[in-house]
Amino acid sequence: MSLQALFNETAQTFDYKKDKINSGGLEKLPAGEYLVSVNVGVFTSQKSDFIALGVNCTVIDGEKAGTEEMVFINLAETDKNGKPLHEFIIKKNFKMLIALAGLTGTVLSDDIFAGNLGVVYQNLENVFRPATGKFVRMIKEIKPNKNNPDRPFEQYEFQEATQPQFAQNPVNQVTDESLPF
Repeated sequence: MSLQALFNETAQTFDYKKDKINSGGLEKLPAGEYLVSVNVGVFTSQKSDFIALGVNCTVIDGEKAGTEEMVFINLAETDKNGKPLHEFIIKKNFKMLIALAGLTGTVLSDDIFAGNLGVVYQNLENVFRPATGKFVRMIKEIKPNKNNPDRPFEQYEFQEATQPQFAQNPVNQVTDESLPF
């Protein structure tokens, strides 16, 4: 969306006399299936000392095109209070990593997971870097959270998607001969 279109949309819905500037925030994607491009990186929050692998999924087509969803993959063995996490949680996150790696042509080896968690996340960011921009199908499910109804559970599955074929146009190729100097 262009800056002009964003401005017009905001100006039509925002009343400076009664609305808060910081209201609205990030739009969360509703449950559904989306074609997304992926970008994997280390996510840290200095406020809470939270560190995880962040998978930024940008919707490519449809009504939600341009919307970004951040999926966190947490490999910590304990929660913020030091209590051990259930093994199935960590294994579920490993399954997500393995799926994303397979779908993006990324090779995972066990030596990536040697060292402290910060090193592991940095290793994963490095190994996924060539996969930046690859397309996958993301299926998002939302389930109620009886303990905290304001924060429903979000579950993700990823499936194969056709990668774009960028056409080679020989008319527009730059060669030494086509340069004016």
